[in-house]
Amino acid sequence: MSPDWFSKDGKGTIFLEGLPAVGYVVAAAQAGHGNTEQAKRAIIRSTDSLITAAGAVGGGLVAGPAGAVLGAAAGKVVGIGFEKATAESVDPRARKGVGEQTLVSGIFEVATNAAAGGAGGVGRVLYQEAASATARSAVGKFVGSGAASATMFSGDALRRAAVGEAATER
Repeated sequence: MSPDWFSKDGKGTIFLEGLPAVGYVVAAAQAGHGNTEQAKRAIIRSTDSLITAAGAVGGGLVAGPAGAVLGAAAGKVVGIGFEKATAESVDPRARKGVGEQTLVSGIFEVATNAAAGGAGGVGRVLYQEAASATARSAVGKFVGSGAASATMFSGDALRRAAVGEAATER
């Protein structure tokens, strides 16, 4: 790892700026070191991702997994608007992509993340099969159910389609 990975414009720093709420900690650190332009960039990037995450959570609470995807898409649209509206406040030399995302690329990002979450649902199917084969030990249940619940979609529809079962309410 390069020694400047976590410098004021380092790749690690830029990555952390884009995480919801974590970017605010990075902004405080940047400001504390006198990097005011980078601190503004971190606040803008973190707020964009926080808006997107809030949309996903809100949509998920209202309408389940499909609502989470739609909420994330709506949040991303608002986040991009926020970024574009505030990007001019950052010195162009310090922007590092702030305000450059388009609506199309934002929606594509949400769609690919949703697809990855759906593909992750395969993990739950594999867990269910492995758990039944291993007599459902307490540790196996705890670890497997935690991993399964970390996916965006449950994978039940995929499992039913794979084995030809009819959909049932749980």
